[in-house]
Amino acid sequence: MRFSFGIYDFLGYMVPGGVVILVIMILMNPAVIENQLNNVGNDSGKNPAINLVQGIVVIFVCYVAGLASHGLINWLFSVLSDKWSPFKRYYSDRGAFERGLFYKQYRDNSKDFQPYSDQFVCKLRKQI
Repeated sequence: MRFSFGIYDFLGYMVPGGVVILVIMILMNPAVIENQLNNVGNDSGKNPAINLVQGIVVIFVCYVAGLASHGLINWLFSVLSDKWSPFKRYYSDRGAFERGLFYKQYRDNSKDFQPYSDQFVCKLRKQI
């Protein structure tokens, strides 16, 4: 597995991870949002501002939750693509659909390839 760490990868995992954590918090305690909205205007010292360390921990937890949810969804789709044939066409990490499109011996389900005639495949090869 290739592990890249750039700003787009970081935000691409952190934002969905934050959404996952938020949804889990709401499912566990629906009053969380109401309590937070009620405490927005109160500066009575009950809810001190998040300090730097807590902010870094929250960002790290959101990033890890995003990585975990991505891995879970990726695993789920790979399992479904093996068990359920319509996913073979749309989810293929090894180019099975493309290989089947260009070479007839790799086609496992002729219904998937009915819209693509031999003439279409030859024209597509020439254009590529």
